[in-house]
Amino acid sequence: MHAIRPMDPNFPIQRQVELDASPVVLVNLLLLDKADEEAFLRVWQDDANFMNAVWESNAHFRAAFMHPEFRAKLSDYPSSAVASPHLFGAALPDFHAFAPRVLHGIGARLLLLMALVHAGAALYHHFIRRDGLLRRMWFGK
Repeated sequence: MHAIRPMDPNFPIQRQVELDASPVVLVNLLLLDKADEEAFLRVWQDDANFMNAVWESNAHFRAAFMHPEFRAKLSDYPSSAVASPHLFGAALPDFHAFAPRVLHGIGARLLLLMALVHAGAALYHHFIRRDGLLRRMWFGK
């Protein structure tokens, strides 16, 4: 890759890789000449072993980006290729720590239990009491 143009000039990828964040997502805008498309895709497929879209942490991205084998392959890209990489990342909260999450889980389990009890009661009426409940519930006259 002969040119790297920052997506955000105020915060280039060189500064982004130094931060500690997890997880991180790489968005990479790539521009190239139409004639170089085939060559670009071949090199891009080789890089798939090193570059993912989502990393566990910025340290994992940094390790892949600085790997000697990956760095050596950068010169294989067509001369017209221009990359604009940007890392996005944010620590996600522990959603189980929120009370509404707990109440929602309890409500979901109660709803499932009620559905199972109703299905069981319908089968009881049909097979044990033989009162024609399912026949009356079904589409008909």
